[in-house]
Amino acid sequence: YYERTSKIPALVKNTCPEAKLILTLRNPIERAISAYYKHIRQGRISPNKKISDVLNLYGILSMGYYDLHFQRWLEHFPRDQFLVLILEEDIALGGSQATERVYNFLGVDSSFVPNGSQEKRKSRQSHLFMRLKHISTRLAYFAAEHVPRLGAIEHLMRIPVYEEEKKILRETYAPHVEELEKLLGRELPWF
Repeated sequence: YYERTSKIPALVKNTCPEAKLILTLRNPIERAISAYYKHIRQGRISPNKKISDVLNLYGILSMGYYDLHFQRWLEHFPRDQFLVLILEEDIALGGSQATERVYNFLGVDSSFVPNGSQEKRKSRQSHLFMRLKHISTRLAYFAAEHVPRLGAIEHLMRIPVYEEEKKILRETYAPHVEELEKLLGRELPWF
C-alpha cells in the first residue's frame, strides 16, 4: 500500500503547487484497529480473522507509518504549506480552537460556521452487527430492526484485539513515532 501511494505527492505538486495541506494524525495503534474494524464492516476481512493475521492488508499497518508518508510529502512541498493536527491534543481537546487554527492557516474568515458542523456524522456498528453482516447484510439489518434485545448478547460476539497484538503494534510503530516527532519538532502523546 505504501508503494502504491508513492506518486501522489508529486501529482498533487504538479497540479496544485501552492496547495495548503492539512495533516490530521491519531495514535497509529488506534488507527490500525479502526481500519481493521472498517474492513470487517465492509466485508473485506472476516470477523474470524485476528488483526495480527491481516496487518499487511489494505494498509492496516503501513498507513500508520506517518513519518515515511510525511517525509515523502516534504520532498515536494515546503513545511510551511502544512498544518499538522494531532487528534488527541489539537482536535479532541481543542474544540473550536482546532477549527480556528484551520481557518487561520487557510486564510479564511474564522467566524464562519458551516451548515451541519454540529451534527453527529457516523454511528458505530456493534461487533454483533459486523458478524451478522459478514454472513448476510439483510440478516444484520433485519436483526437490528426486529430483535430489540440483541444488545444483551453483544459482549459474547466481541471481535477482540488482544493486548499482545497491541504490544506488537506499539513496538512496530515506536521508531516511526520517534522519527515523526523529529520531523514535527513536537512530542506526541501516543506512547
